[in-house]
Amino acid sequence: MKQRISQLYLGSLIQEERVYNAAVLIQNREIIGIQHKINLSGYDVFDEKRYFKAGEKSLVFDLDDVRVGINIYEDIRVGNPTKIQAEQDAHSPLIQS
Repeated sequence: MKQRISQLYLGSLIQEERVYNAAVLIQNREIIGIQHKINLSGYDVFDEKRYFKAGEKSLVFDLDDVRVGINIYEDIRVGNPTKIQAEQDAHSPLIQS
């Protein structure tokens, strides 16, 4: 019987030493990776800096035979995270808005 591969990519709040706005990549019921949002909003009703800790760096994850980079909204608008991820051999960016 051929094994089914299921993948899920979702946004979540992650509690570690502080709370992070994060994206979670899951494959076959296992967490493959967690990317914390790096560039938090700090304006009007979107005052994430008030509630969340910022992530520190862009990460890449292996999803089957593809290396992917995860970017969360403002992360793609500030700096050049896809270039950083490409330098780590990421083939495909995932962008969560």
